[in-house]
Amino acid sequence: MKYGSMRRTARLAVSLGVAACVVGALSASAGARVARSQASGPVRIAVLLSSTENTYEQADLKGVQAAAAKFGGTVTKVFDANFDAATQSSQVEDAVTAKQYDAFVIVPQAGNVLVPQIKDAVKAGIKVVCLLSACGTDQQSDARQIPGYVTTVGYQMAENGLDIAKAVVMACAKLDPCSVVYEPGLLSFSTETYRTDAFNDYLKTFKNIKVVAEQQGEYLAGPGRTAMQNMLEAHPDINVAASSGDQMTTGMAEAVKSAGDSGKVALIGNGASIPGVAAVADGQWFATIANVPYTEGYLGGQYAIEAAKGTPLAKIPPFVDDLKDTGVGTAIITKANASKFKAQWAG
Repeated sequence: MKYGSMRRTARLAVSLGVAACVVGALSASAGARVARSQASGPVRIAVLLSSTENTYEQADLKGVQAAAAKFGGTVTKVFDANFDAATQSSQVEDAVTAKQYDAFVIVPQAGNVLVPQIKDAVKAGIKVVCLLSACGTDQQSDARQIPGYVTTVGYQMAENGLDIAKAVVMACAKLDPCSVVYEPGLLSFSTETYRTDAFNDYLKTFKNIKVVAEQQGEYLAGPGRTAMQNMLEAHPDINVAASSGDQMTTGMAEAVKSAGDSGKVALIGNGASIPGVAAVADGQWFATIANVPYTEGYLGGQYAIEAAKGTPLAKIPPFVDDLKDTGVGTAIITKANASKFKAQWAG
């Protein structure tokens, strides 16, 4: 589903009609909340991350902060759930109870788990945006599943898993057999299972490719390195190593170098971080998959602020595909096209 044109239309409508929308809403209780928010200054935003240590989410945060500076908001507090869904649920609940925020921008550890807390936030007049993956009972849906929820800015995890798998096929093109290892982040992260299943299902159709090992890399370089060391010990003839996050691939590259296998293993990342794209451009990695966390955070912050200032949800798309809206083109970044990828998309 394409929302680029919807997003542009929404911005035009906001620029021409936000004043009329706010004035017309003042008679309702929701409008009263908007009026208080406007009277007290910038829209107060709580950013609730799965992890403050993850570089993708750090770029998300930078994007939200940039949007806040441009559109009249302020990031009041940043929460770190340390990749734990129960912790994040408690943090959202506590943030609602605190009555100190006008908007939440959430990178959900498990968007289906947060449904009750988001409903409470909506009842309290807080505008909620989720980044990366959907918040709702169906995390593969593009719909606005929770009444009053603003939008999701991200992409479909199954589609992302398919793109990683297609990069593996490219790396294995001249190899028969081709031994592959894969590092998902955390399979307790419910959307990670969609991505991993799509990755494995696609590769099963290629007779020359065999995924010989899979171990969680926990979205960080250290665990990614350890997981790769384990897989190299068990499978010394690995041809291709892929992960669901550039930080993990950074750790994988360290393990490969330590084992003396640099140049023998084609490395594939995900997220198109600035270091990841640089590694692809230099020929150190075979590919990374384009995601745009800075842009994702920027759009999420903008929509959260616009909603808090009175923009009707009918003028905001329920799902924004952050990759398609940037004009990146192909999702697979290789040495041939790495120079075309703009660093500001990734942050």
